[in-house]
Amino acid sequence: HQILEGALQKFGTMVFDQCLTYSHYNLHDTSLMTRPITTDKEEDDKKLSYADYCEKHSITLLAAAPLSMGLLTHAGPPEWHPANQSLQDACRQAASICEQQSS
Repeated sequence: HQILEGALQKFGTMVFDQCLTYSHYNLHDTSLMTRPITTDKEEDDKKLSYADYCEKHSITLLAAAPLSMGLLTHAGPPEWHPANQSLQDACRQAASICEQQSS
């Protein structure tokens, strides 16, 4: 949101009409909808989630990577994935349970 706010301050109007975010709206992370953002602008914006902020400013929000860049798949995430080991282990266990239930 800092980029969006910076553009708004520099140009005096919102210059973006869409925003793409990765892995912040899935089974293990709903921060896109739940975590309040902070801004230097209006007091009301300080209580908004990122999704609410985008809606308020007419920015289309695309939530990419619903499977969390491989974290929630049987193949697992790539080696560079930013999730900590505890989350990776929990997701691997969940994938295993799902696989057992589907057979």
